Amino acid sequence: MLLLLSYSCNSKSISTQKENYVSVKCFTKGESAIKLYKTPTDSLARDTLVSLAGEEYCWYIIEFEDTKNGRYKIKNIEVKPSCRAVKLPKYNGLWIDKSNDLFIESVYHSFKNDDVLSLYLNPDKNSEKMLTNEYHRFNFLDFKNSWVKVSYLEDGILKVGWMTPEDQCCAPWTECPQVN
Repeated sequence: MLLLLSYSCNSKSISTQKENYVSVKCFTKGESAIKLYKTPTDSLARDTLVSLAGEEYCWYIIEFEDTKNGRYKIKNIEVKPSCRAVKLPKYNGLWIDKSNDLFIESVYHSFKNDDVLSLYLNPDKNSEKMLTNEYHRFNFLDFKNSWVKVSYLEDGILKVGWMTPEDQCCAPWTECPQVN
């Protein structure tokens, strides 16, 4: 299942009177139906998102605003860039399991010359860096503030790191700038 997080593609900080929270986006195909829950602790699903696996140019772009008890809280869902007409009921405020196959890409669609993407050991630019200069479709694992925890395979080795908000791209075919 492929899932996109973010409303404007990059993560953004949002302040409310009660607390600060961040929304991030990812994308998914939904290889199977995605169960939706009313609360982060419900055991019975309230609804499901249908799979888009048979649609070549059809992806769910999902924006999350909270994470709790192994689930993400949905802020917004879009279907992009083009596909059959899909009517989506209001899913805002519902929760999905973190175990769904969610993905995110970086603003580097193709690496040129000395392009390098820095991922960090922790969600902090002062933590240890991991560098990659290859294209990856990253697995979306979690988020903290505006940072997204990702994993990917490079030379047969599973790597895990944190991506900065400015490097995130939830819908590379439509929304993210090309970095040259």
